[in-house]
Amino acid sequence: MGKFIKRSGTAHCKFVKIKLGKKYTNKFRITFVRGKSMDRSDLVVPNENNELIFDLPFDPQCLFFVAHNKKVRRKNLKVVLHRFVSADTQKIFGEVDIDLGQYYYDAEPISKDFTMGSKHGAKPILTFECYVSRRRKARKHPERTHERVSLLEDRYLDSSTYEPYVQPSVKIKPAKGDPIESDSDFKSESSSPPPPPPEEPKPEPAAQPPPQPHLDSEEEEKKEAPEEEPKRQDSQGLLKVKSLVQKASAGITLSRMPKLRPGIADANRLDVPGIFRKLLTQPIPELIEVSFMDPDTQSGKFPSGLYPIYQTMLKSKLFTTSIDSDFFTESMNVFYELYPSAPLVEPCDTEQRFLTTLVLLLITNLHSAQYGFLPERTSDFFNHMLSLLNEYAREIIAPIILDFEALVNTFSTARFDVDDLLGRFNEAYDAALETFHFLPSVNLFLTKSLNNSLDAIMLNKILINPARFAFSRAVAWNSFLTACLTTKQLDFPLTRQCVTCLMMAVNIATDQSKEGDEDIRSSVCPDLDPNLIVYLLKNYKPDNMMEISINYRLIAQKLGVKDAVKYTPVKPAELNDFQFAGDNIRVAYWSMVKPDPKLVQEFPHLSTK
Repeated sequence: MGKFIKRSGTAHCKFVKIKLGKKYTNKFRITFVRGKSMDRSDLVVPNENNELIFDLPFDPQCLFFVAHNKKVRRKNLKVVLHRFVSADTQKIFGEVDIDLGQYYYDAEPISKDFTMGSKHGAKPILTFECYVSRRRKARKHPERTHERVSLLEDRYLDSSTYEPYVQPSVKIKPAKGDPIESDSDFKSESSSPPPPPPEEPKPEPAAQPPPQPHLDSEEEEKKEAPEEEPKRQDSQGLLKVKSLVQKASAGITLSRMPKLRPGIADANRLDVPGIFRKLLTQPIPELIEVSFMDPDTQSGKFPSGLYPIYQTMLKSKLFTTSIDSDFFTESMNVFYELYPSAPLVEPCDTEQRFLTTLVLLLITNLHSAQYGFLPERTSDFFNHMLSLLNEYAREIIAPIILDFEALVNTFSTARFDVDDLLGRFNEAYDAALETFHFLPSVNLFLTKSLNNSLDAIMLNKILINPARFAFSRAVAWNSFLTACLTTKQLDFPLTRQCVTCLMMAVNIATDQSKEGDEDIRSSVCPDLDPNLIVYLLKNYKPDNMMEISINYRLIAQKLGVKDAVKYTPVKPAELNDFQFAGDNIRVAYWSMVKPDPKLVQEFPHLSTK
């Protein structure tokens, strides 16, 4: 497996300016995201040269992964340019992903121009400066990058004990067979166990001539010349054993003879770890012929990096009993290490990574039953990739989240006109959904991810000020949440459960239900951590609408919480179901492509002939 050394450093970035292709009178703003940190510029109007002047510094701390050949793994910075078409309506005008890893060896500012992806004819050009100041030792949490508190994950000085709700393991339903694919050479071998490993030869004492490994009858006829160079048709495994035996006979002490993997002598076995190291460390050439996720409307191209990656998994029979567990683990460890930062294609942005990851999940699920994939192997793959899918979805919606900051702040005060706040919130929400330009089922996945992020943001804004933990404030919050549910079927479950907990604080604190019976707390806030519930009740204050004080110690004892002095901000809930995102994707068309001939020449198993 490729070795990487972790190096901590600070990327000193500067967004200098953006050159627009023509004259605009609108105001513009840039938002940028590195890891879990995000920030944005002030509103800027183009000057007489059609340029947006920012001169905005950004100094994220990063953990760089440096290989022995001095190559640096990609460290992505996403930049989005917004154009305000009216006072409260904005559109995404352009976006670009910048690899901060390319500046790792630069000790002085390096200025480069980046052409931003845009639907407009004249692409905006970003002038960007960066250099990296390196430190010898990496910090324990290097990804906490920016001084500004992230809106998605507020941090507080007194928060250390509350752990967020942990989602259950992924359970995947078997999918139907692929009606179009024609991988005739791939057959399930779940019924036949892998061949046993060959016997390990034992070295003789140094005084004895080196023993020869067991050869077939044809080779025994040729053993008159033992010093002769082994012929090409000898298997790789036999050559390895023979070399080790000869070393032992020369007096070299071997602690143990390594076991050979079953089938290692098979010349047709794909070197999956080596293939992954090549495919995932350099841009994959664009497809010569593409295929569409929706062939009827010719929309939604399958990402170019998908075919070579999954074809390698499929042709190698990686998920079946044909491959022993050690080789599977070695191959997938290489994949898990390199895939998150793989270039995939040029240029590669978060949307490409998101789509590639999603379709990899969908195809693997489709083929699980058809080709007899081992459940324990696909389950491990699903868990790894689903975590990345959620991460990429949050990166896509991160710039959108900033547009809700003022609205969430108003909500957290519990002093607002419901109709006014609801109207502004709905406008921002509708504008956010318009930025999703994938197939409808894929957009639905991003919408659910957006809802989960908004849910966590709203709850964290409530928790930041315990002085507001009162019945009257909870009633105001509840009225807005109910209006969202009624008008747009928008539900924010964690925030709603927190608000309900405060509204029913007296009932929860005095609940005398017996052990084994469902108590009030379990019915009104089943997904909240016990420590957070005690924190809410401990800081609950009576007011003119509910003047009864409560004693939180009874419920604290019942929940096994000693004292909730601190808490940790709630993180967005992850989506554990990805299959609905493929409802509009014709997954069977994934292989109806033609890869680049040079790629096929290097990796013959990618041939479509």
